[in-house]
Amino acid sequence: MRALDREDLAALARHMDWPAISLTMPLRRPGGDVQGDRIRLKNLLRTAEEQLTEGGMRPSEIKELMEPAWAFHDDPSRWRAPGDGLAIFISRDTFEVFRTRLEPTENLAVADRFMLRPVLPELHKGGRFYVLAVSMKRVRLFRGDDEDIQELDISSAPASLAEALKYDDYENQVQFHSGTPSGAGGRVKRSAVFHGHGGSADTAKTGLDRYFRMIDRGIHDLLKDENVPLVLAGVDYLLAIYRSVSTYAHVVETQMPGNPDDLSSRELHASAVKVLTPHFQARMKNDLERLGDREGNGETSRNLAEIVTAAHAGRIDVLFVQPSGMPDWGRYDPASGQVELHPEPSPGDWDMADLAAAETLLHGGIVHSLS
Repeated sequence: MRALDREDLAALARHMDWPAISLTMPLRRPGGDVQGDRIRLKNLLRTAEEQLTEGGMRPSEIKELMEPAWAFHDDPSRWRAPGDGLAIFISRDTFEVFRTRLEPTENLAVADRFMLRPVLPELHKGGRFYVLAVSMKRVRLFRGDDEDIQELDISSAPASLAEALKYDDYENQVQFHSGTPSGAGGRVKRSAVFHGHGGSADTAKTGLDRYFRMIDRGIHDLLKDENVPLVLAGVDYLLAIYRSVSTYAHVVETQMPGNPDDLSSRELHASAVKVLTPHFQARMKNDLERLGDREGNGETSRNLAEIVTAAHAGRIDVLFVQPSGMPDWGRYDPASGQVELHPEPSPGDWDMADLAAAETLLHGGIVHSLS
């Protein structure tokens, strides 16, 4: 299980085939009534099976389709992860279980696409991010979210400056600068200064450029297809050089200063979440300001039928959707572009606000879930 993010929701939105089972439910707090949660999940799974039967699926097909969900239900160890809610998505080629960080409403849908609206608030708890902790002696890359962080293997990048420049006789390139202030007891405090073979600062910078370009190549190999923020941890002057050679487009401007070598993954995670919280919140604030500025000039709409048509055509930059409440039932015909809205659900109906959110995500737009 992991936390939901935008990439997960976009992948779920691509699915268009019956049956697509979407299930969300709130969970008791840690130490609460886990058995009660399992009973509620059991009831929802049984209801889903009844709807599959009504849809014409044979018992043997239902058993095969639902087997992973029942295995999850029966495994006590799977219920120990932290979170305030559960989201399960099941199809013939999909079985995904997510712990939600916000408490969702209890909901079950069996249709030809997944119901995303109940979990859209997850987009605003802080998404996935990367942390690059770098010094002359150590390079570490982490992938995290607001719950956890994990170190990644970047064996394609050098582990240290010494390794990057080992063919350049690195040891002979580090000298001690004697013109430093006195320390305790009148002793001269000496700090290692990288001079290069000829004692040239230009040679030193060339060596550091080479080091960071090698790191950047390793990062690029791993993250070339990502659209996820990367926060840097390290001494300011080293990070400035890394920024000058970095080819990754999503390096966050705010960084985590200081030597990261002695920081644990937990300490790096806490600092990264603090640094990135304004980054994740800034997009919504900016989009709300843009909405206010552009209302009335033809660039915004509150008409759901118009919004669904625009979302399907990939013409929505930002969509604001209510996370809960009564679904906006209706049908959309892609061939004609016609939208029918119904006060009560009819066979074949779908929540049009959910459809607009899915299509917006599929076309690269931004979805904000707001009351």
